[in-house]
Amino acid sequence: LSLIKLYTEFLINFYNKKFFIQGPGFFLRIAKHNLFFKFDFVNLLKTSIPKHILIKKYEKGYICYSLSKQHLNSYLSFIQNFKFPDVYKNKGIWLENQELSLKKPRSTDY
Repeated sequence: LSLIKLYTEFLINFYNKKFFIQGPGFFLRIAKHNLFFKFDFVNLLKTSIPKHILIKKYEKGYICYSLSKQHLNSYLSFIQNFKFPDVYKNKGIWLENQELSLKKPRSTDY
């Protein structure tokens, strides 16, 4: 009985954050404890997933789970540094609640 109580408390105390990958030729593959990023159809990056973080795919993006909010935020900022969101082209790795307004391209008036 105490094991069931401990397990339910464990599930309730998870922190989670969602992130999205946007852009042509951008994709993410999860294999065992590794993440494989591909940007612009060419660059392949590999990073390991820490043991205290779980990443799952859902309909529009990915969701990360962790018991530590600090570890979760630091790992997501590490992932986001691979391809920071571009406010002109709407490409990159975006967090769910991240507010970046898209800018208009500069006009070339001569």
